[in-house]
Amino acid sequence: MPVSETTSNPKTGEVRLQRNVLSLSHIVASTLASIAPAMSFFFGFSVIVRGAGLAAPLTILAAMLVILFLTNTIAQFSRFTPSTGSFVTFTGKAFGPSIGAAVSVFLTFGYVVAINRCVHRWSLDL
Repeated sequence: MPVSETTSNPKTGEVRLQRNVLSLSHIVASTLASIAPAMSFFFGFSVIVRGAGLAAPLTILAAMLVILFLTNTIAQFSRFTPSTGSFVTFTGKAFGPSIGAAVSVFLTFGYVVAINRCVHRWSLDL
């Protein structure tokens, strides 16, 4: 991150992201990286079609709408509290550092379980 996009507090020494530095593309990239890896769509689409049948395109459009709402929420949070930390930072600021740390642990555990499941599925296909 260029130094011109950061600001520091001389009292605390904390270096922070300046307001309005993140663009819409930054927010969308952060949201997509935090919510669901793109590969899960390719591997999960057959399950969606099996469950939703002809309504599968409607299901995808509904999911897109939810992701757009979440993107807007993160953009609003970033305007109020500029940060590069996404969900964990916003949760920590709203509910305290111990809850933020707990969310971080649960999120990491969720990623480990999701990756394990994908690797297990791929190994069965081989």
